Amino acid sequence: MTHNLYPGGPESGAGDSDPGPSPDALKQVIARGTSAIGAGGDATYNATGKGSTVQDNRTFVFLNGLNSHGDTSLPEEEIRNAFSTYAQQLRETYGRLDLEALIPTTEGEHPGVELSEVFVPPLLRADPPPVELPVELHRRLIEAGEVPNSKADTPQAPGIDRETWEQARQAYRERPAVKLLETLASAESGRVVLLGDPGAGKSTLTRYLALSLTSRALTGALEPLTGMLPVVVELRRYADANWRERSFEDFLAYIHEYEGHAPAPILLNHCLVSGQAVVVFDGLDELFEPRVRDDVTRRIKGFAARYPGIRVVVTSRVIGYNRHTLDAAGFRHYMIQTLDNEQISTFTIRWYEAVCPANKQESDRLRNRLSDAITRSRPVRELAGNPLLLTILAIIARRQRLPRDRAGVYQHAVNVLIAHWDEDTKHLELTPDVRAIADLDDRDRREMLERLARHMQSGEDGIAGNHVLGEEVEKVFTEYLRETLQLDMARARKVSRAMVKQFRERNFILSLYGSQVYGFVHRAFLEYLAASDIVRQYEQRELTDEELFDEIFSRHAPDPAWHEVLLLILGQLGEKVAASAIEKILALEADNEIELVAPPAVLALRALTEVRRIGALKEQSIKTAVALTHYWERNHVVPPNVAADTDASLNSLGPQWAGSRQIRRWLHVSGGGIRSSAAAYSLFTDMDVLSAIASRAWQPAARANALPHLARKWPQEDKVFRLAQDLALHDSADLVRSDALDVLAHYWTEDATVRELVQHRATEDPHQYVRRWAVFALASYWAEDPTVREFVQCRATEDPHEDVRSGALDALAEYWAEDPTVREFVQCRATEDPHEDVRSRALPTLAEYWAEDPTVREFVQCRATEDPHEDVRSRALPTLAIYWPEDPAVRELIEHSATQDPNEFVRSEALEALAQNWAEDPAVRELIQQITIQDSNEYVRSDALDALADHWTKDPAVRELVQHHATQDPHQYMRRWALNALATHWAKDATVRELIQHHATEDPHEDVRCDALDTLAAQWGEDPGTREFVEVRAAEDPHEKVRTHAFDVLAKYWTRNPIVEDLIRDLRARASRDGSDQDRESLVEFLTSSPYPEVRIVAAQILGSIWAADTRAVSSLREQESKDPDQRARKEIEKSVAMAEAYAPLYDRLW
Repeated sequence: MTHNLYPGGPESGAGDSDPGPSPDALKQVIARGTSAIGAGGDATYNATGKGSTVQDNRTFVFLNGLNSHGDTSLPEEEIRNAFSTYAQQLRETYGRLDLEALIPTTEGEHPGVELSEVFVPPLLRADPPPVELPVELHRRLIEAGEVPNSKADTPQAPGIDRETWEQARQAYRERPAVKLLETLASAESGRVVLLGDPGAGKSTLTRYLALSLTSRALTGALEPLTGMLPVVVELRRYADANWRERSFEDFLAYIHEYEGHAPAPILLNHCLVSGQAVVVFDGLDELFEPRVRDDVTRRIKGFAARYPGIRVVVTSRVIGYNRHTLDAAGFRHYMIQTLDNEQISTFTIRWYEAVCPANKQESDRLRNRLSDAITRSRPVRELAGNPLLLTILAIIARRQRLPRDRAGVYQHAVNVLIAHWDEDTKHLELTPDVRAIADLDDRDRREMLERLARHMQSGEDGIAGNHVLGEEVEKVFTEYLRETLQLDMARARKVSRAMVKQFRERNFILSLYGSQVYGFVHRAFLEYLAASDIVRQYEQRELTDEELFDEIFSRHAPDPAWHEVLLLILGQLGEKVAASAIEKILALEADNEIELVAPPAVLALRALTEVRRIGALKEQSIKTAVALTHYWERNHVVPPNVAADTDASLNSLGPQWAGSRQIRRWLHVSGGGIRSSAAAYSLFTDMDVLSAIASRAWQPAARANALPHLARKWPQEDKVFRLAQDLALHDSADLVRSDALDVLAHYWTEDATVRELVQHRATEDPHQYVRRWAVFALASYWAEDPTVREFVQCRATEDPHEDVRSGALDALAEYWAEDPTVREFVQCRATEDPHEDVRSRALPTLAEYWAEDPTVREFVQCRATEDPHEDVRSRALPTLAIYWPEDPAVRELIEHSATQDPNEFVRSEALEALAQNWAEDPAVRELIQQITIQDSNEYVRSDALDALADHWTKDPAVRELVQHHATQDPHQYMRRWALNALATHWAKDATVRELIQHHATEDPHEDVRCDALDTLAAQWGEDPGTREFVEVRAAEDPHEKVRTHAFDVLAKYWTRNPIVEDLIRDLRARASRDGSDQDRESLVEFLTSSPYPEVRIVAAQILGSIWAADTRAVSSLREQESKDPDQRARKEIEKSVAMAEAYAPLYDRLW
């Protein structure tokens, strides 16, 4: 007879197993050594000799019948009572999170948090690759692991070679993440090992599982486990020497008797034998001695075999885990994944609802503050993926502002990890080597890591590398120990090795990349410790002011990898240091490349956000605002990370910041349509002003930039909703209509009229760009509705424009890839669509979402040879090379196409694919070299030459070959291309410049001489001698085409910008300042008298915004609108008049 643990729960049959040791056998005592005394039988205490320790035999509790597997039938009432008592003990033991070790001493009392209220199950990934990676690289695998990228994406870090990286990436592609609770509850999960990093939530999961399975109403993902008894074996305690020769059942009996959070032996025995138990062995890694760990692993294997009907779960850290024994026993292995954005968001919502149960407004405020910090700060986001560190973030964010106060978060997180968190909270017994470092206090450990960060920042790859050889780590630690603790060399080395092991294996600070190459697990820790070390040196006057500002700030500001370190320094040193540092940053002269990736203006803006008393830096604020507007004027498109940093900084500083007014006025003056400046609209706080800009701004891009900020700030306002609808339907610019649709879908998803409007515009808007955008908006926000998929599929065949049809195929693949009919449909369109663009763009889509299906590869191979259009064949070849480079047939086909395809563009695409993906093979280089000579088309030969120069630049033979073609090739196009390749790849060689100058005068073909002049000006334009040379050719070349072209080169590279651009720049610069009546009159003069339509248009735009309420300005606009001789100018001035009418009532609030 079997019993249910719950009313209505499932029943399981009983089973037999071998009996355990008899109680009588446990009375034996063995005494060894001089003066040894033994006692057995019922002795409660045993002691031996003077000063000996006392052996407390009461820790061994044995209940008759515990291991007797005979009749397990029990009265149902007794089972229920025992279970109810056990469930209550689990709730008392595990119900509330133990936060004591995580709460800073400055935090004060923190409200209690129930585990069930905040637990968010992470995802799992089966059979993780045996590659230890720092978090930043692990995140790259998660974010891009589903799509193989080029070889250039291989991390440049010692210890991680391309093969290792590819193996890891392949593993992530082939083993998608799965849901944790569903996996544990599945029928196939009878034997499972869960691996995870420290703080990944292994023990928390164990406790959540125990609480859930003892709840009265088990629903959701774990419902299949209804009726199962959860049993938790904390292996760190079982590892005690007292239990070395005892069974798990004996251990659990002791826990039940003295602590309560184990089931009664009679209940345990019943459930084990009947197969109604889920037994979790938590913390296999916490058994430090390998021999003990291996022994316990074998015992777990034996326990699972003894009770075949139960479920067994083992948790462990990855480091030190040997999977062989449990693999052989049929255990499945999974890796706990870091939390993704959705899981982090869910956790923050639940946490603050639990912390502020009676104050929803405060809960929402705290949640939004932490969410914004995670979204806008890369280092904070990196930490948030770890549940332990996310919990610390949530605790600290209750009292402090993130990310400005993130230095305090890092300090506390590092202190928690490097202190005795792991040992103290889990009461772990330390190994002899680790005991040797127990005397090192938290400050010692922290300073050792600071020294290591200092060493790494001065290494070959600097702070960006985040890697250092193990012997160098030991050297840094050894020097510190000898200097600080006065240890001798041998002792210091031993302790330093133990410390490296501790930081990696227990503290989760260091990671081992490969063979003896270490790095910080979280880059945020490296950056914080490097900054902390510099701050300490400065405060102790080991660094002077000059060294801090010149050697640290001025020197490292152009390097993006240093930016977070510099900001953390400023956050800890106060306003005076920040003011001087910002002046230094703004004074830097950045070339185009540096300004693109590390703009000083944006760094200065970010530096201001680190200052607590921002009002003290008014002068620097205004200078930074001006520098930022100049940066936007020069760079209309910026890298995403720069845009994100700018957005976060402006939101942090807010509309009351001293530079805010300057930027708002500049937005009006410039037209407000520069895409890179879109974040600046967050500085407007007046709904009516933003509404006027979104509906009446002169530039369409300004309207598009303003609308998302309007909707984000006032989504509850009906007038904002109606304005967005109106713009989606009636704005004259397709950019504004498409952006308005996206804003509607994002902020009013639940409104049925929005869905109808978006679907209507997907078919009825006159511009293909808007229709394509609408199709994607439907898929993005309403993918769960089957009618949406049907509609998108319809647009993929019926829309008259190829861009919309292609976009619809992309949307189908992105949102419904799991449906096999979608793949079939995309494949069908890749052959049957009448337009080559649709067919060609469908191929990489197929590969991206269904690369694992061999029929997809075969299909793409077929299109590479059989499609009648060269664009399709050209797109198929790189697709094959990117997604299936290991397949010999793929390479063979591409090599064939490189020489045999009848179209020159296909052959060029094939040879580039070969060079891009198989450059390490000498045969590929040899083939491409042959193509430079043998191909019948000069464009293919030149592309082959370019591929050689791109991929084998360091090979002297390649340089020699390119130079040969530059001087000896009979075709002028090849000579032109070869000269350009020489300048591109070997410009530092003086003989290259001499050779190009020679051809600029002596080459027999005028086109070669023209191109040579362009190349000289582009590569060596800063040299006065280059300009003089071009001037000579403008006068002396015998061919008129070359002389004319030389004048064009002079104008392009050495003549001041055209007068129109100068005038426009001057008008905007003057208007950006507080405009006077004189400035207004000057603009009116340009509006009515300038001979250049572009100048008249800009003057009208400035008058219509900055002087919208000025009678003189508006009347001049109306008059010019009717009489301007240029039709385009009249139309643009008309827009300025309409803008002035909308802005006039709001004039005093515009900026």
